Amino acid sequence: MILTVCLGLSAIAALYLAGPWALAYWSTHPYRIRTPIRPPTDLGPYIDATFVTSDGVRLSGWYLSNPRAKAVVVVCHGHQANRTQCLPIVRSLLEEGLNVLAFDFRRTGRSDGDISTIGYLERLDIIAAVDWIRAQPGSNNLSIGVFGHSMGGAAAILASAEDHRISAVASHGAYATLTRAIDQRGRFFLGLLGPILSVPAAAMGRRWLQVDPAMVAPSVVVGRIAPRPVLILHGSNDPLVCPEDARILYESAGEPRALHWLRHSYHLSVDRRDQSGFHQTLRSFFSRTLLHPNRSIRTI
Repeated sequence: MILTVCLGLSAIAALYLAGPWALAYWSTHPYRIRTPIRPPTDLGPYIDATFVTSDGVRLSGWYLSNPRAKAVVVVCHGHQANRTQCLPIVRSLLEEGLNVLAFDFRRTGRSDGDISTIGYLERLDIIAAVDWIRAQPGSNNLSIGVFGHSMGGAAAILASAEDHRISAVASHGAYATLTRAIDQRGRFFLGLLGPILSVPAAAMGRRWLQVDPAMVAPSVVVGRIAPRPVLILHGSNDPLVCPEDARILYESAGEPRALHWLRHSYHLSVDRRDQSGFHQTLRSFFSRTLLHPNRSIRTI
């Protein structure tokens, strides 16, 4: 009996230590999806883009351009993904007459880096992408927008709050705070144990994140983006980043702002029933804010 109790307690202790460690490590050291990263030859002319962040990480991407474009959108993928996740969005924005830079965040795809910080240092990746665009011949007159999904959306908000060269930002499935994201991820993957194990997971994650997760809060800084426009898109059925995060971000943003619900969608992708509305909303937003900046975004 005593042996059984001891074994049970040992198992609980092991779970309490191993569960949070696994969650923290997996989140900050995602599997690197390197290949195949198929060149977007079917989307038109492109060039390989390579640039280095302010903290010395080399990043890789594609720059696709329209000869008469007056604006460019930086497209940012989510956690556990790479630039190819966003190719349907790239195609849609190109059809709207926009240039597009799609790249791999640090520790993803063909970019360097040893760690993912789930949005915190990824904001530097976006700022480096803007630096690269501005360094290209003839780019000084191009307006710059940023779109990001999930982690990419959070990073897009963080970067836009810092870098006023970004004229408009759209996020899809972005979290309001990293603390909330860790808690929700724990609940999703660990069930009833999630609320118990997410606290030590966050504590362990600080070692790799290089920052307290409580300090990574797009909802705190999104208001600084105004008067530049903000679009918040979110799946109504998202189990990983709950819809309440979208409401928090929207309510914290200044004008002009817009909130668009994807009624049938979850987190990782846009449901086919929402596809048309999603792309139309995104194209309309960047058209009105970058190509025709005097138009209202209230009716998108």
